[in-house]
Amino acid sequence: MFFLTALTASLAYSLQNVLMAKHYRSMDTLSSVAYRGLTLGISMAPILVFVPRHQFGRIFLFIYPLLGATVLTALGNWAMAKAFRHLSVGIANTLMVSFITIVSAFFSYLFYHEVLSFFQIVLIAAVFITLFWLGASKSSKAMPAEFNVRKGIGYAFLFGLLLGGGITLIGMTSRTLHPFLVGYFWEFSVGITAAVMAFIRGKLFHGVSLVSVNWKQFWIILYCAAPTAIGTGFFALSMTMGPVAVAAAITSTTMVFTTLLAFYIYGEQLSLKQWLLLLLVCALVVGLKLVSD
Repeated sequence: MFFLTALTASLAYSLQNVLMAKHYRSMDTLSSVAYRGLTLGISMAPILVFVPRHQFGRIFLFIYPLLGATVLTALGNWAMAKAFRHLSVGIANTLMVSFITIVSAFFSYLFYHEVLSFFQIVLIAAVFITLFWLGASKSSKAMPAEFNVRKGIGYAFLFGLLLGGGITLIGMTSRTLHPFLVGYFWEFSVGITAAVMAFIRGKLFHGVSLVSVNWKQFWIILYCAAPTAIGTGFFALSMTMGPVAVAAAITSTTMVFTTLLAFYIYGEQLSLKQWLLLLLVCALVVGLKLVSD
């Protein structure tokens, strides 16, 4: 059951990545991030049933780290949306998952004084080399209209840097506040923050404000983002059933599932070389998570 639960979380996260990619590519990126978070405020609401009542009043004690994580994640999700515009869904997701793992390891060393072992350093170096090899490789099959390797890798790295900081703050907060409450506040407040950023952008820089959508479009985005609630719930459940490092390693298979779903939905097919590199990155990231336990 432990393996099945963690694998379900991985599939749910992968499905969300692929379904949301079309919105990231077809509408203003900051607006798409805003609507994703706002719809998650609805679809993730049921997990609050499992939060003890006394925990809700304690959220104000952690408002500063939560707000810090929210701003970092809102900007990080914007970078994620941009990465999906410039790279195939599978490669973009692989780059971002790997960069988060590497940045998180760095922040663990910086803030928790967790010294990196020789094997961790070797694996991180191997991941970096393989990632850039993968990112620079091209496919003759369907690619996004704004395909650009340099921009795609840049935005993927920026995503990893920002989310690495956001996840560090969320991890610290989740140790003393119920993780379901933290997760819900995090996702919903990212949507609100992104919407505010879009309004400010429109007012101060005379650019695009928050793009308006009709109710049909809103519910479609809700449907596409909803698997996040399943992913978050099952991932949290898996961590109560087995080792956290193993659960995290299993969910790294989103790299493979996302690529398969992108091929099925968008026809984004990778070459044999890209598949081999992707599987190598997946194995290296799983190994990094396991030796980091």
